[in-house]
Amino acid sequence: MDRLKEENELLQEQLRIEKETGWKSVVKWKSKFEESQSQLKKELMLRDQQLKDIAASLLVLEGQLQENIKNHKISDTDTLS
Repeated sequence: MDRLKEENELLQEQLRIEKETGWKSVVKWKSKFEESQSQLKKELMLRDQQLKDIAASLLVLEGQLQENIKNHKISDTDTLS
């Protein structure tokens, strides 16, 4: 009977250790996941800002191009008169 009790206690201790190890593993992976999510979010925000900057630059360039085209047409009609 003592042997069964000792074996049971040993198995319970092994189970406790495995549960503890499992929880530590879960916490570790959850932490890594959260770090990755945070890094991806930062990267996404950075790229989003870069795209906004590019779009703004394109709008400025388009405005300059339209102005140049307008000025060019005016100068062409001046030379025709």
